[in-house]
Amino acid sequence: MAANSATTTRATKASTSSRSSRKDAPPRVEKPETLEHLLATYRNAPDQVGEHGHAPLHEYDGKFVEAGQRMVFLRSTPNAGQSGVRQAVFVHGLGGSARNWTDLMYLLSPVVGGIAPDLPGFGRSPLPKDRDYSQAAHAQSVIRLIEDRCDGPIDLFGNSMGGAISVRIAALRPDLVRSLVLVAPALPDFRPRLSVAPLVAMTAPVLADITSRVIKSEDAEATVDRMHNLCFLDTARVHPQRREIQIEETRWRMSRENAADPLRLSARGLGQAFLPGRPDYLWSLAEQVECPTLAIFGSHDKLVDPRLATRAARSFSNGRVTTLKTGHVAQMEDPVKVAQLVLQMWVESHI
Repeated sequence: MAANSATTTRATKASTSSRSSRKDAPPRVEKPETLEHLLATYRNAPDQVGEHGHAPLHEYDGKFVEAGQRMVFLRSTPNAGQSGVRQAVFVHGLGGSARNWTDLMYLLSPVVGGIAPDLPGFGRSPLPKDRDYSQAAHAQSVIRLIEDRCDGPIDLFGNSMGGAISVRIAALRPDLVRSLVLVAPALPDFRPRLSVAPLVAMTAPVLADITSRVIKSEDAEATVDRMHNLCFLDTARVHPQRREIQIEETRWRMSRENAADPLRLSARGLGQAFLPGRPDYLWSLAEQVECPTLAIFGSHDKLVDPRLATRAARSFSNGRVTTLKTGHVAQMEDPVKVAQLVLQMWVESHI
């Protein structure tokens, strides 16, 4: 496995943690007094990869809650919603779930309470009755969770499509967002990439029935392995426990009626936000974001071109952009490094 490296634009270059084969968890401080304390703890913490990959650091239990007119499955840290505790909301990407964030939630939990929803139709959340998977609908579900469950502005995290949703929220509802952290955000890019061609094709209405049949017939194990090959730089980092959990969850999702809707219609909604001239054009929204922003790109990302880091650095007026040697899900491949970068941004931004 190659060691991670980082290059940073408009920010001090962070030191790279060396990879270790130790199986024990990264140093854990139960009650650090400050963000600086936790940052110092993680600066020398090894990237936690054992001989069987990266075991989940923690799997938070969840429950079904209302998010406006919709029901979502929500995972929370024990200190989520506590008065006087900094709060964060984590938004997963297309085809993902709240579990994509639980490692990072655990690492930040000594100083931050966190909630992570399965967006409507994804993970364990029920499919919305109105079948509205637009960016506006997803953003509204997250906004309602923030308004109902968080006291004051929050730190907003988004990966891939969740990054696009988070940019929208930070731009249109700046009163809700203290800081923005984007991991491989899905931002407009018109350079063709062969790896995303099947996803683009399935958004076409004429292919709706074909897409539904393919998803219904595909084996859950094959689906999970295909997604790991697409999203991870090194699939050896995927621990067997994490893979089995994802297979079980995927098998359940694929058994539902209209199982293809969340992926197909959310991809279509995201594609619409890629079109210049629209009021929700994502690069225009990025330029409206005023809060401190950290954007992390993966140097070997097959879905989001890391060259977008250059435009992101120009677009976020109060931002810093970092490239890590990862694939599409840096928060899962190297959560310790991502936690370090997030804490560093908060400390240096004095927020």
